[in-house]
Amino acid sequence: MAVHLILSSIILALLLMVALTLIFTPVRDFLFGAIVWPLLGHRMDKNLRKIKDTLFKRARLRGHVLEIGAGDGVNLAYFAQFPEITQVVLIEPNVHLFKKLQKTVANSKTPVFLFQGTLSEYIDMHGQQRFDFVVSTLVMCSVDSLQRNLDLVKKILAPKGSFVFIEHVMDNGSDSRRLWVQKTLEPLWHGMSGCHLTRNTAHAILTQFGTADIEPFEHGPAPWLVRPHIRGIAVVA
Repeated sequence: MAVHLILSSIILALLLMVALTLIFTPVRDFLFGAIVWPLLGHRMDKNLRKIKDTLFKRARLRGHVLEIGAGDGVNLAYFAQFPEITQVVLIEPNVHLFKKLQKTVANSKTPVFLFQGTLSEYIDMHGQQRFDFVVSTLVMCSVDSLQRNLDLVKKILAPKGSFVFIEHVMDNGSDSRRLWVQKTLEPLWHGMSGCHLTRNTAHAILTQFGTADIEPFEHGPAPWLVRPHIRGIAVVA
């Protein structure tokens, strides 16, 4: 009897969580795009400024560059430092952030093409174009399918093209207490924010590209739960 009660409670909780996620997704997108990002986004970028600057310079961005989840265009200031970039494509699915992105791009000197939607939708509409670089900063935690998106990234990269990334990830076991909290809060966290706490993005990138220069690091300014990060470059063989 007790077992049946526990199982029933778990199933009910899961169904409730799914229902809430479906109901509140538009609200969640509004809160993130119109409120959370304007309040915290540029502070997050400021905390990552040296890391981004170093990584982008190491990658030597040039040619055709595509950014997934461009937000309000915060990385355009970094791209402007690379005169060899000939075109930038910025993809952003959140309609509220996309409106802010349009305003940011109006002041850009670099040729920029905007697309409101996902990477998969962009490829469906514009075909499998080739890019010299694909950039992703704090995006792979929230895409619907990590492996599917990495597969698409690899497909649109030109031969010897590079995937340049900074992502927050699941704890690698260095802090067992944090790992336990991440796994425990994962369903609720994802339902409320659309972000996954327990993605092993480093492993997924290595699986997709075969090899990659990946550096784990603890991003001190971030909340304890999301401090584990990776940065790196994966090159198409």
